[in-house]
Amino acid sequence: MNNQFIIATSAIIALGGAAFFVLNRDQEPAYPTLLDNLPKSSFAVEQTLPDDLSAWIAKTPLSNPWTPHKDASRDQIVFTNENEIFPFLEGWETDFPSLMDDDFLENTHLTFKDPEYGESIAMAAILKEPQEVFLSSSYSGFANPIFSGVNITNPQSVSARLSDMGINFDNESQKESILWVSRSPALEDMMLLFNQNGGLVYAVAIGCNRAEVQPCLEKIKDIRQELGLSGLADADISAENVDFQGSGNSSALVNSSPVDVYLDPRPDDPMKRLIGSGALKIPFLNDWQTEEGDGAYTFSKQGEAGPATIRISSQEVSLSSEDELSELTSQHPDYTVYKKTDSILGINPDTYILAKESQLDERTVGQAVTSLQPGKLVIFDYSYPIGDADLSSTIKKAVHYSYYSD
Repeated sequence: MNNQFIIATSAIIALGGAAFFVLNRDQEPAYPTLLDNLPKSSFAVEQTLPDDLSAWIAKTPLSNPWTPHKDASRDQIVFTNENEIFPFLEGWETDFPSLMDDDFLENTHLTFKDPEYGESIAMAAILKEPQEVFLSSSYSGFANPIFSGVNITNPQSVSARLSDMGINFDNESQKESILWVSRSPALEDMMLLFNQNGGLVYAVAIGCNRAEVQPCLEKIKDIRQELGLSGLADADISAENVDFQGSGNSSALVNSSPVDVYLDPRPDDPMKRLIGSGALKIPFLNDWQTEEGDGAYTFSKQGEAGPATIRISSQEVSLSSEDELSELTSQHPDYTVYKKTDSILGINPDTYILAKESQLDERTVGQAVTSLQPGKLVIFDYSYPIGDADLSSTIKKAVHYSYYSD
């Protein structure tokens, strides 16, 4: 694949008109979600945000900015190969799931053809609700045959892997890291600066030869100074502090990839289990200890005041899809009804969780029941020390964001 920017435009036809809908059903109650009362993000801090995010990101001291959208008329769609060159483009995430367009007040990027640092990119976003943001450690996709000339029946894959290089700052309301970026099929590595201060997130990636890191670090310092970024001390941005292997400890990288849980017998095809097909996906528990047996999974983790456990099992049921909630509430009349958010990949917006909690022997004990597949309930039995907000939050997020993968 040729690592050069390409632009293509295509005219589109817009059809205008008005539509009027009448919904002959009672308005649904405003059910809460399990996430409503979780501890608020420590990144909700007061700060001064740029008045013009595009003008602010343009202050990034790199040469030859590339703006293919600038001259496109309103009836054209602009196609570029930016996502092939930078697979991590605007890959902002929470700990789970990925951020959606509605999560941003503004979200922009600017690419450069810099004569010294090659094809580089700066990304910036302002969040509607400040929360901690991450980048994934890996990205993958397929090259666009329009730009790359690849066989459409055998498209060329593009990928990027981000890794820690040992230069990090994190004070629980602001964080900054410098990361390595390895890309395929591109041969050159990149050095990426990630910075979050409250609701403002910024990242810039420049070409960098790992054998000559100090010039790259000096450029990172220039960028930080020009944009007025805070976090890392200049003394920390030094080649002697670089971990060339990557320790994987950076708080800039997301670490809550879902765990595969098989509540049915293992698939006959071992490849299905290898790629997670047919699994119940459970995020946030990938650093918990796991035990599998008798058609259930038990996760456990030691907290400061004692252990937390969550047991995940299933039950075959016969539910009418038209009135599933009514049948669930009749079976669990003393449970509180919660609703899953509709931004979760693979989740029907009318998916509900029924749950209740009690306190016993200095522990909170709870059960949550939900139907994520026709004819099957998923049951979460859990307990944790009373007052342990971190463990409580982890369990509730794991339940809320669970989903099946076919």
